[in-house]
Amino acid sequence: MRYSNLQAFEKHLSSAAPLHLASLYLLIIEDRFQRKAIAQRLSKVLQSSQSETLTFDEENVDFHAVVGELKSLSLFARRKIIWLDLGEKNSTAFLKSLLSALTQLPPDVYFIISLASLAQNTSFFKQAEKSGVILEISDEKKSWEKEKNALEWVQGYVAQNGKRISADVCQYFVKHVGSTPGLLQNELDKLFCYVNDRSQLTLQDVQEICVATSSESAWQLGDALFQRDAYNAIRITKALLDSGTAFFALLRQIRHQVQTMACISSIITQKKNTEEITRLFPYMKGGLLDRNIRTAQSCGFGYLEKALSAIDYTETLAKNSSLEHNFLAELLIFKVTQP
Repeated sequence: MRYSNLQAFEKHLSSAAPLHLASLYLLIIEDRFQRKAIAQRLSKVLQSSQSETLTFDEENVDFHAVVGELKSLSLFARRKIIWLDLGEKNSTAFLKSLLSALTQLPPDVYFIISLASLAQNTSFFKQAEKSGVILEISDEKKSWEKEKNALEWVQGYVAQNGKRISADVCQYFVKHVGSTPGLLQNELDKLFCYVNDRSQLTLQDVQEICVATSSESAWQLGDALFQRDAYNAIRITKALLDSGTAFFALLRQIRHQVQTMACISSIITQKKNTEEITRLFPYMKGGLLDRNIRTAQSCGFGYLEKALSAIDYTETLAKNSSLEHNFLAELLIFKVTQP
């Protein structure tokens, strides 16, 4: 069985627990924070009063130790939960070594495997789908998909913590914090502490507690880039990085803005009604909608497409080289603001 939607996967866990859960769960999730959070949530669902959990991560992966634990009995618990987090180290050789183990899991073992990526045409993927349950969350390329998933995640996390948030406040929160799960959870946890026993999260709570200043600066950076204003773009970027904003988080924020403008530009080019924009981005109304339409028209889809390529190239450089982030940020700004 395979799921590509977190909400559907949560429904599976709720309906299957505790008697009909699978022995094998394969989590394919690129975002490191989200991958670990979902694996931890799954582990809690699988746990009982007579179970033990063993964790192997990408830093201490040992094939023989993992297989040994799969085959050995637990001395102190009726159930054993083994969580193997391969992260980005999902080498083909290691997965081939584990392949035979998937077909003969002991009845008293739950096996969780989490990793960043895995091709669907591999033998390991196909066998995992036969032997257990797969949750595969891809890195959506469309900004509206990321925003939609972020809204659903926030609403679910708020409900899990016994709180409530209106649709308008939720949209405002995601717009200003971004769609990165780790940042969203950190800001929500701050909100929960702030409101204490109060159940309703308000717009004023978000404005007073969350990272509105940093987020606003990131949006100002996007505006400077769209206006080809290299001087202010570099100034804002330096201030953000100096204040502790993570470079990759900043890249994600910029990519989100550019993707949003590209989507608006595409809708305008296809001469669709502006209601289509509001349907995809419910918070865009009135003056904000008009301003974004003007920005998308002035930029043009070709420019926005090149800007996305420059962002992707910069992120690849950052992950595969020792170049300083400040230098890479200036290089990106130079590429994006050139005519």
